[in-house]
Amino acid sequence: MKQTAKLYFDNGTLRIGGISAEAVPPELSALIKDDPRSGCCRARGCDYAEVVIGLQANGIAVEDHARKFTPQELSLAKELKPRPHQQKALDAWRQNSYRGIAALPTGCLLYTSDAA
Repeated sequence: MKQTAKLYFDNGTLRIGGISAEAVPPELSALIKDDPRSGCCRARGCDYAEVVIGLQANGIAVEDHARKFTPQELSLAKELKPRPHQQKALDAWRQNSYRGIAALPTGCLLYTSDAA
């Protein structure tokens, strides 16, 4: 009988029902962990794509309830052009499949006193 993993988004994690921890493919064991508190497996929400692709590649069907969201159509009120260092960070983020953190300074100044 073919297993079906049931995915739900739950407070920043993927709750994965329908499969036991023993049924998790070895290459996904670093991502998917047993959660005895809830009686299911869990993974980090940011690992969603890798989990889904990995389960399907191993012949495990996926019933995806985590993807139930409404896409939003957003637009800027004013066109913005990033500065060169911002564009470089944005390009690197895109090349990394939109994963990671771009930590840039806010531009605030620090004033110190010469008096000691």
